[in-house]
Amino acid sequence: MNEINNIHPTITQKVIALAKQRIENDYRDKFTYDLPEWAMLTGNPELIAVVQIHGNQGIEVTQQRVDFVVDFNEEASIQHYADYLNKQMDATLPLLGYVSFCKNVLIIQKDPNYALALSAFESSEINRFNNNSDHAKPNISFIILTKDLEMVESTAELRLHEI
Repeated sequence: MNEINNIHPTITQKVIALAKQRIENDYRDKFTYDLPEWAMLTGNPELIAVVQIHGNQGIEVTQQRVDFVVDFNEEASIQHYADYLNKQMDATLPLLGYVSFCKNVLIIQKDPNYALALSAFESSEINRFNNNSDHAKPNISFIILTKDLEMVESTAELRLHEI
């Protein structure tokens, strides 16, 4: 089982904030015909797994092929993959960064620009939508951070320049 609980809370908070921002950016300009005027879409991402990357060899570990199937739409498969990668890391090498996997959960909430209080029916609509387990297939994303929690596009950007 992936040891998310052993990840520092600052890292978890940063990953969740970045994933939520991605979700909101994705839906910001989209027309949602069935969304009432009092509601807005937002994200409530869930951290699935984190791989700690140690040294340049750790970067190579993240880029290697594995001899098992990884289904990036299935949480258990991602956790297995992350556990496998974490076990390959040499923790004696310097920590360069993190690869995190999040399930992007879409929820609705009261639009802060809507001036009126929500009725009991409207509040129940929020609860019904947010507690509906029939949402579409989960959207999984990954975020790569440096050890200083700056986002980068690929693990190659974490490369330690040895002299």
